[in-house]
Formats: sequence, structure tokens, C-alpha cells
Amino acid sequence: MKTRNFRVFSLFFVFACMQLIVFGPMDTAVGAKPDFKPDITIRISHLEEAVKTIEEFSEQNAESQWSPRSLIEGTLKGTQWLDPDRAMVFGLVLSEKSLDQKPKMAVLMPFLEPNPEFAGAYGAVEKQDYYLISLPPGQGGNIGEKLESALVQNAQDPQKRLLTVDIAAARALAKAKPDIEDMIRKARKGIEQQQSAAMEGPEAFEADQAEAMIRAFLKFFEQVKTFSTGLDLNRKDTTFFSEVLAAADTELEDLIARTIEEDTQSLLGKMEFSDKLGMQFRSRPFDISATTAFTEKYFGEMYKTMGVDLQGAASVVAPFTGETAGAMAIDPAGLLIEAVSCIKADRDLSVNYLESEYIPWILKTGEGMTEMYEKQYPDKAIAPVFVKTEKTTVADIPVVGVKGNLPIVQESGDDVKIFEMPLRLAVKDRYLLVTPDDGRMADLIAQVADLEPAPASGPLMEMTMDWGALIRTITAMAPEQIPSSHKEIPDTGTLNYTLDLGEGNVRSRYAMKTEDIKQFMAFVATLDPVPAGPEQAPASAPSSETKQAEPNPEPDQSTSRSSSEKSQQPFQKQTKTGQERFSKDEPRYWTEKGGLYLAYGNIDAAVEHFEKAVALDPENAGAHCNLALAYAENQEFEKALDAMDHALSLEPENGRYLHARGWIRVQTGQRQKGIADIEKAAEKGHPDAVRYLDRIAPRQIREGKQ
Repeated sequence: MKTRNFRVFSLFFVFACMQLIVFGPMDTAVGAKPDFKPDITIRISHLEEAVKTIEEFSEQNAESQWSPRSLIEGTLKGTQWLDPDRAMVFGLVLSEKSLDQKPKMAVLMPFLEPNPEFAGAYGAVEKQDYYLISLPPGQGGNIGEKLESALVQNAQDPQKRLLTVDIAAARALAKAKPDIEDMIRKARKGIEQQQSAAMEGPEAFEADQAEAMIRAFLKFFEQVKTFSTGLDLNRKDTTFFSEVLAAADTELEDLIARTIEEDTQSLLGKMEFSDKLGMQFRSRPFDISATTAFTEKYFGEMYKTMGVDLQGAASVVAPFTGETAGAMAIDPAGLLIEAVSCIKADRDLSVNYLESEYIPWILKTGEGMTEMYEKQYPDKAIAPVFVKTEKTTVADIPVVGVKGNLPIVQESGDDVKIFEMPLRLAVKDRYLLVTPDDGRMADLIAQVADLEPAPASGPLMEMTMDWGALIRTITAMAPEQIPSSHKEIPDTGTLNYTLDLGEGNVRSRYAMKTEDIKQFMAFVATLDPVPAGPEQAPASAPSSETKQAEPNPEPDQSTSRSSSEKSQQPFQKQTKTGQERFSKDEPRYWTEKGGLYLAYGNIDAAVEHFEKAVALDPENAGAHCNLALAYAENQEFEKALDAMDHALSLEPENGRYLHARGWIRVQTGQRQKGIADIEKAAEKGHPDAVRYLDRIAPRQIREGKQ
């Protein structure tokens, strides 16, 4: 049985294990230095504890008959034979000549006792207390003494994270440099060929900008000795991490060494913000000017594409110590931010600084962002992203402001949703204060007056985010892109982020309590089916003939409130699931539950539930439509067309059903009949049929002629 929510972790582990065992070609040995390490190394540790945690996730789905342990043990031919104190290790060494040359790859599997079934299945060569598998399997275990020694050393690494991927970035880039140069030349040529000879203005420099951006990225990664990323999963915490180790004698190493000064004083001390603001952040004092200059040098071109002028930011951030604390929240109107940033002791800022430097930089950034949106959406009316607001006085302190009008462009229609971000700014002693309104500004002015300096401590940066608040924010900002369940997203724990520097390393970490993740997944499992609206594209496997066909329609929920009524109530709270609102004697019970199964990939269960809905109400056209779509997802196209014909026999003028039948016909190669159905649906005003005829069908015709 397919149960997407609860198999994702195990599939991830099986995929990682199979990567270690199955994929990739091999070539002859590659020379190395005594401290040799592969260009790419993957380690998997404490697998048994991770499997137990995954099983706890799957146990929350009482109807699931799928066993994560059986899948993992089937792949590895059991797990009891593996040594839990050592890691499974994959190593890859790129050719010194070209990326076209086959790399050298191998896997080490440490064991407590040999497993002949595993060895026979993957062509493993038995060593003293581990198996070696050269890739592809069946090539023997002669991988060279240095690579084998590196794998043995990595297997004994004391870091017991579940999954770690190490990439020797600078060395890999050096090996790949000729191939990368060739790819850049080809990419530039492709961009230039797409540009019109008559094109003038900023677009004419797209090729130059793209190449500059790529080369700046490469220059940065040439300074990275090792990039590491991975996952740790146990019954207490789930952590995603990444680490960058700077190469010696590089700008990156120098920046890391001088960014944080020891024995510095924190001016914010125990500064706190309301718990009602779901995202809280803080940074300790650091060299923000040097960090901004470094970021502009290597990532400035990327920021320019977003309309952000990092070069102009250098003078704006110069008066600050880098220490900041604040919080953010979302309300129906937009984003609320309040923050306090500390000013250097030798800088005496006043409101003049805000009016002459700080706000002009924000407005200039807004102009760049507005221009970016106008180019991206030439048919939309884009308001200025930032505008200046009135100057006031709070507690005898001048307050100035800007208002952000962040455009959220809808996929359909002419409307552009404005996500407001009001900012009020003032300077109080050595503090720059930012609030959404003057009332909160008065509170913040009083609060900083009582702060006392204290020794700085903790990581460079940290952020705590209410997970439910984060999801609510994303949903509110992009309602068309992220389907709403019309249920209030609950508070389901916190996501903690930290960034720290030291000993040539940049370390970042996202962590969340495993129990909180379980609770959130349990909430997701109770969601009603996604309501009818802009149609999504669940994963399907169209034939090569119909590739890029119209996205398949969603289940019909027409027996409930209309999609327009639902869209007007995006945050309406519901306290019962579809199963609880309807009895099993009602078709809607089986329709809603079937829609949930379909949305999460359990096609067989969806078919079963929709069939019961049809049996209870044979005259329900929507039930026949839902059954047809489930059959189509299951590649049973003949049954799908029969069910959709039945739906149309009951409601022959239904544009949604015509569009759905057209989509199914296109999928099965009946393109002419399918297009005819979609044209009829478009005549009846079905938006996705119109979009298909305007955008997708013409493109397919063009591609078919090439």
C-alpha cells in the first residue's frame, strides 16, 4: 500500500544505501597524497536507531500495511550483521583528466560477521571485518590501497550522524575546470542565441550577468576545502546540518578568523520580544562590514537579479556592531517586524542618518525590486515595493518610516496581492529601533533604556521559528501555489536554526524535536482533500508522445461548498475531518476520504473509496469524475474514459468534466479528440482549458515540428 507521508524517510535511506551499492561506473586507480580523501564521501551511521524512529512514524498511520524495516532489511539482506559502531561508507574519486572519464567509486560495509547472501547479491569482496564493493558491482574489490584506506578511516569516524556527505569542493572544481569552462561557453552561446538582435537595455546584458554570477560562485567554492551536509535522526531530535571548511590562505579563512572578536560586550543582554511573534532571531557582535563586502564580491550578481544593491549596503551597515535581536509575525495584512540593532560606540547616529542614508538605500533597493517584478510580469500592474511614510515623534525621539508593498503575483487573473510590511525607524542612544507602528516604538524605547551590557556569548546567529506560524506565513504569501486545507494550522513545536564560526569552519544547523515532527505529520494526515480550484499536477507518468500534456485535474468536490466560496475563507477553522462530518452511509464520506488518498499517492485506496461513492449514488456525476481520475492515475485509461463518459452523460455541459476527459484522451494518444474536448471546456469558461490552449498546446505543436 502506498502511504507517502510515512514511507518518505525509509525510501530516503534505501535510496542512500542503493547509491552506496549499485550506481556508477569505475576506472583505474587514481594517485593520491598520503592524507588522501575521496572527492565525495558519504557515510551512514547508527542505522538501527534511525529505523526504529521511522517505524514510530509509520505506526501513526493505523491503516498502513507497509513496513519500513522490511524494505531496508530486504535491500541490505538484513541489518543484524552490520557493525553498529562503524559507518557504511561510499567514496568517489574524479578523473584528473575530464569529467567524461569514468570516476573511481567504491563502498565499504563493516560487519560483525560475514553475510554471504549480501556478498553474492552485490559482488562484495570480503576483507578482515568489512566488505568492499567496487562500482558497478561485480568488478572485484581491487580499488587501490589509498582509497581503501580512506574508506576504512571514514568508517571509524567518531561523528555518529546518520547521514553525512563530504565534498572536497576546491579539489573537485580544479579537476572539473576545463569541463566547467566548456559548459559556461555553451550556456553563454545559448543565451545569446535566444536574445533578439534588436534587443536594447538591461536585457542585452543577460549573458554577461549570467557568466559573471557563475564565475563568482566558482571563485567562492575554490576557497572551500570541504563542504559537508547531512541529516541526523533519532527519537529525540531531527537535525539537518551543513558545514564549510575554508581552504588555507583564502579570503574565506581570513573572514572566518576575524568575523567574531573574543571578549566583546553585548548591548542587548536579555532583550526579549513577545511570544506572539512566532519567529525570533538574534546575532552577537561581528564584523558586519567585512561580511557584507565578502558577500557582495561573490554573491552580489545574484542579489542584483533580485533588485538588491549590496554594494550600496556597505556604507549603510558600517556604523553597526552586527549585534541584532528581533522578531517577526504574520497577520492577515502582511509581515510585522520589530528589531533592535546596536551602533558602534564611536558613531553618533541621529535621525539625519536615517533620512540621508538608511531610508534612501531601502528606497533604492525597492526601485530595483520593482523593476525586477515589472520585467518578470510585464502584463501586471506592479506598485513601488517601498514607499516613504510620514515622520512622527515618539517620546521626544524623531521616527521615520517606509512601507513595503511586496507583490504576490497570482497565476491567474490580473490581480496582484500586496503583502504589506510597515517599518518605523528611530535611533535611541546606541540602538536602531525598528517596529511596525509608533505604539510599539514607544514600548521599545522604554525597554532599551533599561538594558545593561553583558559579555557576548552563544552562536553567531540563531533563530527560533514556530513551525505552525512558518507554514501559515508561507500559505498566506502564496495561496495559489500552496493548497490550503481550510483548517487552522496548529502550533506544532519549534524549528531552531543556528549559524556559527570557528577554527576555519562555518556551521549551520536546523533542528526540531522528532516528536513535534510526528505531531505535524499526524495533523497533515487529518487534512481534508484539497478543494477544487486551480488544478494541480499530481505525479503521473505520461507517455513520451504526450509529455508535457495538460496537468491532470483534481477530484471534484462539487457536492460541498463551491471553490469560490472556499477561496473567500482561506483561514476558516474546521474542527472535524471529512470522515467525522459525514457518516459512512453518505457518498461524501467516501469522496472526501478518497480524495485524501489520491492526494497522498495511495491510488488503490482512492479507487476503492470512489467506487463506494458511486455505488451509493450512481447519479452523482462528481463521484464518477473522481473515479475516472483515480483510474487514470493508476494507468487504467479504458476504465477512466468509461467513468468520465458516465459523468458527462449526467452533466453534458460541465466544463470541468469535458476538460478532464480531454486530458485523459491526450494521455492515451487520442490527441485530436482530447483537444476537441478541451476546446469545448474552454468555450464554457474553464480556466485550465483556456490556459492549455493558450500556452501548452501551442508549445507542444512547436516542439512537434522541430
